[in-house]
Amino acid sequence: DGRLVPLQRRPHCQVLRGSTWQETLATFLQQCLQLPKYVVDEMLAEGSAKMMTQKTNHMNALYFPGISTRCVTTEVMIELTDPSRPELQAIGLPAMTKIESKAFPEAELGAATWCWQPQGHWSEDGLEKLLQEHGIDTQEFPLGSMAELRDELDESKYAKLHIRAGKLVRNIHIIKVWLCATILSVEYVLTSRGKIQGGKRERNHKEGPVTLRMRSDQDWKQAAFACLHDKLGLDQAFMNSSLVINDSSHTLGEEIEYSRSYPGLKTVYNMHTVKCRVKDVTNPDLSFIGLPDGNDFSVTRVRPVRGARKNARGGIISTMWFWKPRSRLTETPDLVYFAKHLSLAAAPNEGWQDMTPIAKRQLAPPSFLSLAEDDAGSENELVLANLMRDRKTDWARARKAATRILDRQYNLKNFHDDCVAAFPELLLYTAIGEEGPTSSGRSTVEEYQRTMGALFAVFWIMRRKLGGAESFCFGVDEEWEPLSIRSMRPRRTEEEAEKRRAFFAEVDWDKIEDLLRHAGLLQNDIEGHDEDRTLAMLVLTAIHDIMKMGALLPRVEAKHAPFCGYKAGDPINDHDIALGYVLQFHPFALPSFAGLAKPLQELIRFSQCKLEYNMGWLVQAEAPPGALFTKFKECTLSEGADPSAVAFYFVHWLTDLAGAEPYPQEGCEKFVLKFPRRVLSSFLNSFGIVQHLAGKSETQVFEDYLVWRWKDHSPSLGPVREGPGSIAALRLVVMAQGDSERILGALKSLPQEDLEVLNTELARTGCKDQAYLLERQSELDQQKGGPAILIYYAPALMQKAGKTEPKLALRILAEIFRQARAMWPLSSEAQHETVTVRIDVLKELEVREIYSLGSNQMWALEQTSQCDAEAVKVSMEELSSQNGTQYRILRLADRAS
Repeated sequence: DGRLVPLQRRPHCQVLRGSTWQETLATFLQQCLQLPKYVVDEMLAEGSAKMMTQKTNHMNALYFPGISTRCVTTEVMIELTDPSRPELQAIGLPAMTKIESKAFPEAELGAATWCWQPQGHWSEDGLEKLLQEHGIDTQEFPLGSMAELRDELDESKYAKLHIRAGKLVRNIHIIKVWLCATILSVEYVLTSRGKIQGGKRERNHKEGPVTLRMRSDQDWKQAAFACLHDKLGLDQAFMNSSLVINDSSHTLGEEIEYSRSYPGLKTVYNMHTVKCRVKDVTNPDLSFIGLPDGNDFSVTRVRPVRGARKNARGGIISTMWFWKPRSRLTETPDLVYFAKHLSLAAAPNEGWQDMTPIAKRQLAPPSFLSLAEDDAGSENELVLANLMRDRKTDWARARKAATRILDRQYNLKNFHDDCVAAFPELLLYTAIGEEGPTSSGRSTVEEYQRTMGALFAVFWIMRRKLGGAESFCFGVDEEWEPLSIRSMRPRRTEEEAEKRRAFFAEVDWDKIEDLLRHAGLLQNDIEGHDEDRTLAMLVLTAIHDIMKMGALLPRVEAKHAPFCGYKAGDPINDHDIALGYVLQFHPFALPSFAGLAKPLQELIRFSQCKLEYNMGWLVQAEAPPGALFTKFKECTLSEGADPSAVAFYFVHWLTDLAGAEPYPQEGCEKFVLKFPRRVLSSFLNSFGIVQHLAGKSETQVFEDYLVWRWKDHSPSLGPVREGPGSIAALRLVVMAQGDSERILGALKSLPQEDLEVLNTELARTGCKDQAYLLERQSELDQQKGGPAILIYYAPALMQKAGKTEPKLALRILAEIFRQARAMWPLSSEAQHETVTVRIDVLKELEVREIYSLGSNQMWALEQTSQCDAEAVKVSMEELSSQNGTQYRILRLADRAS
């Protein structure tokens, strides 16, 4: 029909009858592209021209209905080693100019224009191949559609192709601008009444705001101005002086449907909606858009014809517009949009928007278990065993949760209900009442929420490609469905919303998925998983933190003493060790554990009993290397542990920390909101650090980790420190996870007595005859003595109190070390030992709260066993009576500056 049709195809022609593809190609290069024969012979010589693919398709003949045609396509690549040769000017080299080719009638090839394109730009052939690889039958596309799709992607940039949930989708952004004006104190909006194109009136026209398809390189505000310019003819200067766009009114929604232009290709329409206000409707320059009277008007514009199809839309377009009272809008999406945003006419501040965060949600706690006096049982009977007596695991529900975790029809609500019904151990979180004491300092209800959050984290990372990633980052709605980047509820601050968006986009999901595979949870593809190991993970997650309930802690029986440093009769205050004790000696006290198959029980025991490894101690530099690695090294190297069992523990640690904030429906906020993404990336990378224990000592591996974290720090902290105090600086930077320069400055400004305490105690290894190379003090007696001191929750103290008052937080830490050393004096025989000082009561407090004590109160360390102490708040009367309890007063008042 005389139109110029852009094909965007690579050179191609039909192989002549009786010829090979090589002979036909030589004819094409000489006859069509006018290349000399000797050049063509060189191009087709062995090694220069390579056959990339050869495929066979069967299709119905266009001109002979019912007759199948067999089409063999050979794809050839020719590499030109010297594009500067004069002979190659015939094909536009080396300047890469356009060229004209002659017709090749024998191969049914007409004259054409050719141009050079960088690799990576879409060609019609490459695009068609991509679509077919994703199961889209391009033969159903209307003639010319492929050229239009290529134009959308490369030239006009109106669309992008993405992989979503394993499917290829076309992604388009559309801007909708509601132009608002107050006419005679009534709020009006501009809507389209009809359209005439090509001399015909559009049937069934739908009223709506000013709308335009966005380019992929535009942001929504640029697109809004372009929309008003293109559809109403407003220039930039006029819009700047007469209109104001309300940024807070911008919303982003999503609509998904199959495109009529490209059958089989699903299209995601990202709908941006924004309100724009006319500043002064009485301005006479606004008469061409019907103001100030609110008259109807029309705009006629010329749109160039784009695309290769005969019915491609273009030409002269006239659109009729009218001002409509906002109260008369009838379309549900429009009503919902305006209901969510205050009227611009009524808002005294154009930028005002209600961004008061909605309170975070928590799950309903389970029914309360009563802890009666006689539940203590005999001396050798556990409180835990009494509470779980006659309670059984619902194995049908438990296996349902493990089996259907990757089922698309199985949602989070189903998973929650099955877990709550299946695992009776979840009731233990209410055994001591809603506000009962826990070792973490949180309420029992909060600990229950955190356990459910960890279970949800397992569910979400297993289903990463089934909406799990979105739920992990954004949470779920009231219907338990995944929220997304476009969700308007629950209302969150812009800062929080941006953190969630950034985490979703930037976290290395593939690395997390690889860890699941190494743990044997996911199999080789997303559709497969090991149901038994998944069940073991759910059981471990349900029971892992129950020993934070102080009333449930066991005492070491004489026949089991000593146990992990605890002697007979000692309460096991470390909740991880306490759980390990129960799993090893009283497994039937936990019905869900006792009912697992023996191999699965051993898998859990390995992580909780044999391994004695706390990943959090490593990633936050919380523990000395002896406590951190000695048992782990012995277990994994001497006993030849299965690597998948180690990875299983790492997955458990990851999900346990992910659910640490007590608001499970809001997503995994500990990672998403609280952790800097660079730190989280370091955490994920640190899973492989333990592999080096085979060839290095515990102290060397820990020192390498600290050096790596220092070098990986952003912004750079300069060269790695060496000499006395270097390990203290490296560990404190990792602990604080904040303004490292400020922490290092505070460390440098400490009084000498406090600085020496930190430098010395943080450099103790808890390993016999091991010392840090950076310290260069391996021969000094104070480095060879022990035990080393592990201040449990020191990182939490530095991240809370140290964030606002780093110097005072460091002085508090130094005083805790000082008094702990008074409890456990240095001894060469204890060089390989580590004692634990828990500061649960301090970790969530600001510095001012730590110092805000009554006149009769003070902080002290209370020794609770041979290897444990904890920070407590005591009165003068308690100190004077003591009753055999050993206290060491923390003289914090002397360090309040």
